[in-house]
Parts: sequence; structure tokens; C-alpha cells
Amino acid sequence: MPPLYLSSPSDEVALAAHVAPLVRGLDGELPDAAFFQDLAAREGLDVATMALYLAIRGARESAQFIAEIESLPAASDSSDTGQAVVVVPALFYAEHPEVGADGQLALDVARRMGFKAVRVPTESMGSLSRNVDRLHGFLGSMAPQPVWLVSLSRGTGEVRLFFDRYRGDPLLARIRGWVNVCGLVSGTPIHDLRANSAWKRLKYRALVALLGGRFRDFLEFETAHPHWQRPIAVPGHVTVVNVVAIPLPCHMQTHLIGRYRSLAVLGPNDGMIACRTAVLPGGVTYPLWGSDHFFRGADVSTFLYRLFRWVRAKSASPRAERFGEARAL
Repeated sequence: MPPLYLSSPSDEVALAAHVAPLVRGLDGELPDAAFFQDLAAREGLDVATMALYLAIRGARESAQFIAEIESLPAASDSSDTGQAVVVVPALFYAEHPEVGADGQLALDVARRMGFKAVRVPTESMGSLSRNVDRLHGFLGSMAPQPVWLVSLSRGTGEVRLFFDRYRGDPLLARIRGWVNVCGLVSGTPIHDLRANSAWKRLKYRALVALLGGRFRDFLEFETAHPHWQRPIAVPGHVTVVNVVAIPLPCHMQTHLIGRYRSLAVLGPNDGMIACRTAVLPGGVTYPLWGSDHFFRGADVSTFLYRLFRWVRAKSASPRAERFGEARAL
């Protein structure tokens, strides 16, 4: 019988106390993914995962942002903001809306917070390259108002490529911010693992065909694909907010157990990517403890209300603008 969970519940209070001295020694710096991978190899995945969570909360780029978010009420405010929230959905969002890959929860909360909220009709299993052009066309068809992009998983890769392909386009001036949720910033090692031998590649190709997709489109998820070799180029006026799911093994949903286990060699991961790699440079980051790549958990709705309230305040408060002005990619 396969395991129901990867591990029994952890004493997270004791774990945090054990890890806290290590994080204090970082002095507000957020190390790269290799640091947490090495830490996991030496002291275990639980220690490395808690260390990443606490390091993000204590990072000088994000600590004040996190404090501001957590000070806000999680309550609706339907007065019109005059701004739009545009969701760029994840892979399989049309086939499996029950997972939440369509971003419907974010759309619902954004509307209750006074935003016009819409989803880009990307190809659910289509090419990232084609979806970049769909995103451009969709934004161009909208009324000329300030926009915040919210990208989920694969959608983050599409937004990254959009900024690169359409750099200098006047349309980009409308975009005020970008919320990157569990983003595939540079493809996913899950693809690499599925295609690292002739036999695995054959099975992978058959699975994609069974699902109704085209294997050549899925090749764009390879971490060595040319898409991901250029520097990340986000316009300087765009505020970036990273939302990173950080689960312990005991938090993992059943469907992602195998993926989480296969990525454990990379250190803290959410079942699809190494968590640290989802942090785009130059932005602020909120770590969502206990959630995995499917972005489901008891705190998600509360966080979204607070986030969109913060976005509302940002448009009216010069004090909050420094998060955008301080970005340096």
C-alpha cells in the first residue's frame, strides 16, 4: 500500500527554535538555492525547509513587506479601484479547474476588493511561446487602465517571456505590478527527470499524447531550453511580489508526493520546483508556510485579501512605492 503521507506530523515549534540561530546568522541575507540544497544534505530536508521560510521572513528586502501584509485586515472592500487584476493561469487549468490552476480564487477575491479581475484565455496545454502572444493580445484588447498581473506556476514563465519578447512596447507602461505565485521561472526539473533517459522520454511522450497535448510544446519546460538562458528582464517600474509555497514533507498532498520526493535532492521544494528558485530577483517575497505547488491551504484566502488590500493602498501611498523603486535586476 502506498504511503498516505511522506511523513508523520512534525513539531514545527521545536523545529523553528532549532533553526532560528542559523537564520539569525544570515544577517538579513537570503542565500541562493545551493545554500539550502547543501543544508538539506547535511541536516535534513525539514531543517532546510524551515530555514528557507525563516530566512525569507527575515530578509531585509521582504521583512517590512511581510509585516505590512500581516497587519492588514482580511476583509472585503468593493469600492472601485480603477485597476485591473489579470490572472495568467497554470498548466491544465481548463482540464482540472478543481485544482485551482485557473486562479478563480484570486479572481473572486480581487473582485471583492474592488478590482476588475479577468483571466487570460491561454492554451491550457499549449506552447508557452504562443501563450506569450495571447497575453499580449489580451492586454491590448483591454481598456487602458493600470494592471496587476497574477501568474500561477507555468503562467510565470509566460509573463517572464512576455516581458522579454515585448520589451519597449508601450503596452507595458500599464502594468504596475506582477504577483508571481509558485512560478516556473526557469522551466521545471520535473520535466528534466521525466526525459533523462530514452525509456522515460518514451513514457513521457506517450503520457502527453494521452492527455491531448503536443510533446514539442512540453519541451519548453526543460530547464536547459533557450527560453530560460536570457537574463530576466522586468521593466523597472513594475513592482514584483513573489509568493512562495514552502511545505515540509508532512504537508504534501498525496498527488504531489512522488514529485516532492524526486526533487528532495534539490532541497526545499513544493512538488514542482525548488522553492528558492521561484523567487524573482528585485522583488519582495511572501512565504506561505505549509502550502505546496497547488497553492491550497487554510491561509491562502486570508493572504489574498491582505495582498489586494496592500495593492489598493500602494496605488494611493507614496510610502509603498519604494518597493518598486528599489528593484534592481
